[in-house]
Amino acid sequence: MRKPILQWHWLRQCLLALLFVLPMAVGADGIGGTGHVADGIGGTGHTTDDGIGGTGHASTGDAIMVLGVVQKFGSIFVNGHEYHLPADTRYFVDDAPATKQRIKLGNWVVMTGSVTANGVLQAHEVHIEHALIGKIDQVNLQAGTIRVLGQTIVLNDATLLMDEAGHGVVATTFEPGDMIKVSGLQRKDGDWLALRITREAPVFGSRFLVRGILTGRDMNRVQVSGQWIALAVQQGSSSMAIGQTVTVSGVYVAAQATAQTIVPWAQTALLNGQLIDMSGYVNRTDAGWSCNGFRLAQGDASLEQVLRLASESGKPIAIVGNRLASGLVRIEEVHLGILPMQYGLSPNAVRQSGWTNLLQQGMLGGAMPQSLPMPTNMNLQMGMPSVPSVPSVPRVTTPVIPMPVMPHH
Repeated sequence: MRKPILQWHWLRQCLLALLFVLPMAVGADGIGGTGHVADGIGGTGHTTDDGIGGTGHASTGDAIMVLGVVQKFGSIFVNGHEYHLPADTRYFVDDAPATKQRIKLGNWVVMTGSVTANGVLQAHEVHIEHALIGKIDQVNLQAGTIRVLGQTIVLNDATLLMDEAGHGVVATTFEPGDMIKVSGLQRKDGDWLALRITREAPVFGSRFLVRGILTGRDMNRVQVSGQWIALAVQQGSSSMAIGQTVTVSGVYVAAQATAQTIVPWAQTALLNGQLIDMSGYVNRTDAGWSCNGFRLAQGDASLEQVLRLASESGKPIAIVGNRLASGLVRIEEVHLGILPMQYGLSPNAVRQSGWTNLLQQGMLGGAMPQSLPMPTNMNLQMGMPSVPSVPSVPRVTTPVIPMPVMPHH
């Protein structure tokens, strides 16, 4: 029996209504609760499950790239998958060599890894990337925002607020002048959704770091996302194009941020055919759709509608795909309206199956509730927001909403 044809505008309104439900519950501690435990490697978040993939049919060494937030330990969970950390795994914090003890809940990480012969995921490199490190310029708790180096940081009830010792703090204790480190997702409006904020003890000559869009430059200053920052010495940034994403770092001199280095932000290169699993915001430019700096391959009208819906919702999504020979990422699966700290976690903090099926069939089957194939060989998933909790709570989901058949004109 043929399925009825649904009008897209009706379905679109229904999906938007679901996406705009507040993905949070206000706790007693206000913005960013303090009841979080197991903040670092070696915490209490271990499970008895032995990784993902189970059946052992994946080929040894299949390459994976992951961009997401550290959700739980045991070894570490990112985007709902557990990644084991062999002895030879390398660690970096803002491109500087580090140890695995530096990994904290809520850190944004870029990882490269592989699947072992028995289907276990393992990480080869773990890069912790902070969005901002610097002194607070302004706190607006009513709006739920903090300003650092001219950048707006958006807080919600899922934002982890911690001190250097791993103890929870409340947002009402933040004041202008406090030094903080921010892990977050950059929204399409340029603001940062804070995943974790760590307050640091003030020290003389505190360093700063800011990632953003180069919006202006001269011989003595550089402008990042509208904020001018003085240069320590005259250095040309003429080789960098306006509109390019850059990382600026330096120190505070007499309370003024003074840049010592400005470098283009270089996204880790994907190998041809390499799998990618990432969470983030999608953005549309003249060059097409992108997510986390990766350009997305053009799909059919259904995929275009899904990405447009995700962009209009203003909420993060998750994408699973692989790299084409052209360098673009072909989308195999999309999850809309996710909670980054909770996405993909089952009651046992393990998303069963998934990667082995993806490696065998070209898509991540069974990773969430039952999926339906899309015209682009893509799965669309719709998860209702659930009350955020760290390290994990059971994930509440709703049935998958199939895309309509578009009428021919």
